[in-house]
Amino acid sequence: MIPAEQLQKLWSQVRTKVKAVDINPPLYRALDLAVPVTLDGTVLVVGLDPADQHEASQFDLPANRAVIDKVLARIVSKPLTLQLIDGTTVEEYERWKERAAATAALRQRTVEVAEARAAKDDAAAAAEAGEEVADSGDGSSVNRLLLGVTRDFHNGYRQLANRTQSLVRGRFVSQAIDRLLEAERQIADLEGPAAMKERLLSRAIDRLAEIVGTEPLVVALELERRRPPA
Repeated sequence: MIPAEQLQKLWSQVRTKVKAVDINPPLYRALDLAVPVTLDGTVLVVGLDPADQHEASQFDLPANRAVIDKVLARIVSKPLTLQLIDGTTVEEYERWKERAAATAALRQRTVEVAEARAAKDDAAAAAEAGEEVADSGDGSSVNRLLLGVTRDFHNGYRQLANRTQSLVRGRFVSQAIDRLLEAERQIADLEGPAAMKERLLSRAIDRLAEIVGTEPLVVALELERRRPPA
């Protein structure tokens, strides 16, 4: 841990340098209200009192963050990152770390459960596809195509970075729906009853929804909305 006097001096340098390179009164106010808490390795921890928490958004703005990071790189010999917490003491920082660790563990557990569920669903889909091939005769080509599509969804989602973020998942679903629309056009040219094709497409929608952790109806409605007019 850095001595309190050195920590105060470091934070004073940060505030002074930021004000020298960027004309931004709202950021100045947030910096002046922030209290340096500790230097934890390469993390400079600062906090805000409860009454000043409304200023926290200034630290999240990309432009402001870029300025702060640039200043930190200039005034110290080692790379530093700034971490804002809700609190102004080392004890509050320790509690903040415990909450952050618990949240990260919960997110990881959610991902693991979703992946296990998707893997189980993928295996069930493969077995189900085998039964469909045996039962549907000339519909086997449709089944194989859609099974390949859902397998691609499963593998693609497993490799997706930051997949716990809503925007990332939404982007993945949007691209997956484009793929389902393409698959729908492909199966239209394959042999098989229309009812069977619709049933298998619905199953592919269900599997996509299961993989990303959303409702099948949400995916189906978006697909209907984006389907070109007949």
